[in-house]
Amino acid sequence: MGLNISSYSASLFSTPSVMEVQYALAKIFHRERWMEDMQERIANTRLVDLRIPGTHQSGSFSCNFHSAMCQNCDIAQQLHRGVRYLDLRVGFHFRFHSGEGRVGHGKMSWGTYFEDVIEDVQKFVKDHPKEFLILQIGKSGDLDESHKTYMRERIIELLKEWMVTSEDGFDLKTVTMKDLWQKNKRVWVFFSHELDILNVFSAGGEWHDFNKAMKQGIYPKTGHVYEIHSRTDNKRELIDHLNNEVADLRNEDKNNKLIFIDLFLKPNAFKGVFRGIQKVAEDLQKDDTDLRWFQEQHWKGNKMNVIIMDFIFGATEEYCKNRLKLIDSIISSNVKV
Repeated sequence: MGLNISSYSASLFSTPSVMEVQYALAKIFHRERWMEDMQERIANTRLVDLRIPGTHQSGSFSCNFHSAMCQNCDIAQQLHRGVRYLDLRVGFHFRFHSGEGRVGHGKMSWGTYFEDVIEDVQKFVKDHPKEFLILQIGKSGDLDESHKTYMRERIIELLKEWMVTSEDGFDLKTVTMKDLWQKNKRVWVFFSHELDILNVFSAGGEWHDFNKAMKQGIYPKTGHVYEIHSRTDNKRELIDHLNNEVADLRNEDKNNKLIFIDLFLKPNAFKGVFRGIQKVAEDLQKDDTDLRWFQEQHWKGNKMNVIIMDFIFGATEEYCKNRLKLIDSIISSNVKV
């Protein structure tokens, strides 16, 4: 049954005890180091059961076209605000030297250097010894073999010390935060386009399985990730879609995977270009629709992992305040009360 956007279970969220618990939990951590602050509470939590704030098109904050931006604060700022999942789309655009990979959003939009982004990730992980990150690496435009090799080599060169590999012996179905911390494995890298992994790690033009890639810490999403995509710019349709998908997550196969949930509206070309993606993002944030959807799913005990958002920092004080409430709600939902 579809959600009534106008009322949206108002009685549930007006209950003082529920809100008091939520705000009390938010005081036990700093967003910059929330996993460290909560380590005793989440040590025995399986990674596939952890709730993690994430950003959509994380590197688009510096895109040359404003209409291509889905974020307006840089990678370091996102991480310091509590984000632990980054969606990075890399392209080698015709205007730049082939060795200058850029993080972008589409073939014609580009932003900051890919290597600079990975260096920001490296610095954050080095400075925050308990924080765990999930990186999803995709492509923004066409990539040739040298580009894919460049991406792989930069990731491994800068993050190898902390990257989860198949040789660590972890089983995604059972691995806990404590297991990861004990081996100081705090970055899990997934490539979005799995054929690109095969191309990078194939020998003599032959197709190979993913074993060689995973030994070096480059994982495919197949078998590890289940994604719930946003496919609409209509708030009601998005909520109905998410409700239907989340209700199906209790089966054993999906229960043992990482769940990536798009909690954002996807504008059509007209709205994206002429109205702006940020204005569309503000539509979902109005009346705290996204916040209340998440809280309702949490109190129902539904499985969620990575909650992916557009624009974690907004143009108005109210938007910023409400967005941080959502981030705090995601983080504090990891504590059982």
